[in-house]
Formats: sequence, C-alpha cells, structure tokens
Amino acid sequence: MSGALLAAGYPLTVSNRSPGKAEVLAARGAGVVPSPARLAESGDVILTSLADDEAFESVAAEAIAAARPGTVLVDLSTVSPAAS
Repeated sequence: MSGALLAAGYPLTVSNRSPGKAEVLAARGAGVVPSPARLAESGDVILTSLADDEAFESVAAEAIAAARPGTVLVDLSTVSPAAS
C-alpha cells in the first residue's frame, strides 16, 4: 500500500518496527521516523498494517498517545475483532 501511495504522488512518512524495512520506501521518497509516536505527532492520517493483536495494540497505543486532535487512525491489520 505504501508503494502505491508513493507512486500516486502522495507525500508519505513511514515508521516500521524493523527499521531496515523502511529503507526501500525511503529510497522512493518516503520520509522515515523512528517510532509511531513521532509519526503521529505530524500526521493527519495514520495507516497501520500489522501482523497480530499484540503488535497492533502496542503501535496503536503509542500513536494515539502522541496524536494531535483530529488525527485519524485506520487499521488495516489482520487482528481479532476485539483488537480492532
């Protein structure tokens, strides 16, 4: 999804729990920040795509705690209904 957003010309800033995975997107023009909190401090819309409940809950909690009023969090993760 990130690649498609970049290809369509949208500005994009990313964070990844495995920092090396963001390098491909950085090479294509994405900004990279070290944490979900840093991402949430400047983003209007945050998309998450995480592997499990634990990962989503951790990332979402950090992002929500740092988000500005009006920030939208869109979860695209494969998680249980209880975690969504």
